[in-house]
Amino acid sequence: MGLVYFALLITIFFSVWLLWSELQVAIARRQGIYPPKSKVTMDAVKELSSKGEKILAIRAYRELTGASLVEAKKVVNDMEKLAR
Repeated sequence: MGLVYFALLITIFFSVWLLWSELQVAIARRQGIYPPKSKVTMDAVKELSSKGEKILAIRAYRELTGASLVEAKKVVNDMEKLAR
């Protein structure tokens, strides 16, 4: 029975995390920080990264390319290193 509760807890955690992530993007879109849907470009990813919005830059890169989280994080980290 403990395993069932653990699985339920993990499911709830990821559901809340996903909702929080979507809310964060919606707020950033309203503030003009994040580009509108289907208007994400590599320039937008670079701009987000240069402004210190690393999580949004990773999300934008994933939206643009369909890359995995690991790959997108590596690309955004490399962008930050080149910008220094």
